[in-house]
Parts: sequence; structure tokens; C-alpha cells
Amino acid sequence: MLASAEKNKHKADSLKTIAQTKQLELDKYVAVEQKLQAENKARKLELLKEQDTKLFQQYIIYLILAGFFSMILFAYFIFRSKEKEKKAKEMMTKQREEIYLQAQQLTEVNATKDKLFAIIGHDLRGPIGSVKSVLSLMLDNLINKEDFEILITFQKVYLKVSKTSIPC
Repeated sequence: MLASAEKNKHKADSLKTIAQTKQLELDKYVAVEQKLQAENKARKLELLKEQDTKLFQQYIIYLILAGFFSMILFAYFIFRSKEKEKKAKEMMTKQREEIYLQAQQLTEVNATKDKLFAIIGHDLRGPIGSVKSVLSLMLDNLINKEDFEILITFQKVYLKVSKTSIPC
């Protein structure tokens, strides 16, 4: 029985050693599996970080491009505004010159008109004065109807003669 007990103990020790070896192998396998999973997670995290970095870089590039195009658009509108302002100033200068020329012409026309009216007024003073004198004589009864008719006849003759005479 001792031999059998020793055999059983030896079997139990062998089984225990085999179980421990299997447990060690299982632990090693689990450790390797966990290490592989951790490395896999780390790679996935690294890939996600790289994707996030690339995405962030793309956003930065898009923002820079948008800013660049905005500045170009802004510069274009400023340039266009300056051109419109320049054209408006040129137009205003041209209009001022036209107004100045028209004012000069108007001044000349007014001076000519004043001279013309002065000449006409001077030329009309003589005949109007004559008519006024005759009317005043008639009103004062210093001239009668027959004398007035004689004056009218003289006036007609004077007008005929002045039409046929050479003007000075």
C-alpha cells in the first residue's frame, strides 16, 4: 500500500505539475493575448489620433484657404469701390467744369441782354418822348385835332424817308 500510496502521490504530483504547467501555459497565452489586444488598441488609438490630426490639418487648410479667398474678395471689393469713387470724382469734376462754362456763358448772355435793352431803351426814348410830348400837348389843349393830323402826316413821311435812307 505504501507503494500504491506513493504511486498515487507521484501521480497526484505529476497531475499537479501538469496542471501547473498547463496553468502557466494558459497564463502565458492569456498574457500574450492581452498584450496583443493592448497593442491592437494602441494601434487603433494611434490610427484614430493620426486621422484626427489629418482631419484637424484639413480643417486648418480649409480655414486658411477660406481666409485667403475672403481677403482676395475683400481686396476686390475695395478695389472696385475705389474705381467707382474715382469715376464719380471724375464725373463730378467734369460736371463742375460744365457748370462753370455754363455760368460764364450765362454771364455773357446777361451782359449782352443788358446792352441790348440799354440800346433799345435809348432808341425808344426819342419816339416815346415825342409821343409823350404830343399827348401832353393834347391834354393841355395846346394842340388841336387838325394840328395833330398834320403831325401824324409828318411822322408818316419821316418813317418813309428813314426806311429809304441808308442806316448809319
